[in-house]
Amino acid sequence: MNGISHILTLLTLLLSLIYTSLIVPPIVVVPDNVSAFYGVEPTNEVKAPYKLPEVPIYQQKLDTRAKVKEYTRWSAGMLGTDINLALDLLKWESTYCEKPWNNYPNEPKSSAKGCFMFINTTWDQYCSGDVMDRKDNMDCGIRMIGNKKLLEQHWGQDMTIRTLLTKNGYL
Repeated sequence: MNGISHILTLLTLLLSLIYTSLIVPPIVVVPDNVSAFYGVEPTNEVKAPYKLPEVPIYQQKLDTRAKVKEYTRWSAGMLGTDINLALDLLKWESTYCEKPWNNYPNEPKSSAKGCFMFINTTWDQYCSGDVMDRKDNMDCGIRMIGNKKLLEQHWGQDMTIRTLLTKNGYL
C-alpha cells in the first residue's frame, strides 16, 4: 500500500505541474524602457502598410483603368486563374477597357464586344449576364482563361492574340 500511495502522490504532483504550466502564463521580465530595447519610440499612432478601401472592389463601379486592374487581380485570385494572363489579355484585347471605352473591335464586321471581346456565339454558349457590363464580361473571361482548351479556342483564333499568348508562354 505504501508504494501505491507514493506513486499516486508523484502522479498528483506531476499532473499539478502540468496543469499549472498550461494555465498560468510564464513570468516575463520587460525592461522599463521598452522603446530603447526595440529601438523605436512609443506612439499612439497605428500605421498600416496598406489601407483597405472603404468599399470592396467587387462592389465598386469599374470606371477607371486602376479599378479594372484591381478587379481583375481580385477575380482571378478568387478563381485561381493566372492573374498575369488575365491582365495581359485585357491589355491586348481592350487596353484594360480604358477610355475611350475600347469595348468594340477594330474590325467592323465582328460581333466582338466588351473587355474580353466576346463574339455573340461565345457569349451565349459560355457566359451569362450583359456582355457590355464590365464585371459580367470580365468574370466570364477570367473563368474561361482558367480552362486552357477554352483559352485556346476563344482567344487562339485571333492570330495576333495567339502569337502574344505563345510568345508569353501561356499557350
